[in-house]
Amino acid sequence: KSENKTKKDESASVSDYLAAIADETQREDAAQVVQMMKEVTKEDAVMWGASIVGFGEYSYTTKSGRSEKCCLTGVSARKVSLV
Repeated sequence: KSENKTKKDESASVSDYLAAIADETQREDAAQVVQMMKEVTKEDAVMWGASIVGFGEYSYTTKSGRSEKCCLTGVSARKVSLV
């Protein structure tokens, strides 16, 4: 059985992730989106995996019966856009 690759990593720094975005405009945009999402969700930003800034979390059960968790919503900086 495969495991969910994207897991919450509370030891990873959202600030460090944002600071590492090479393009200044994209870095500023990402920081603004993270702030807006924090205000809207009333949740702290937490890294999920290496590249997703997530807010909140939910639990679900896969078809095979395995329990998993994921962020309720999140944002990720890609080379050409925020997703």
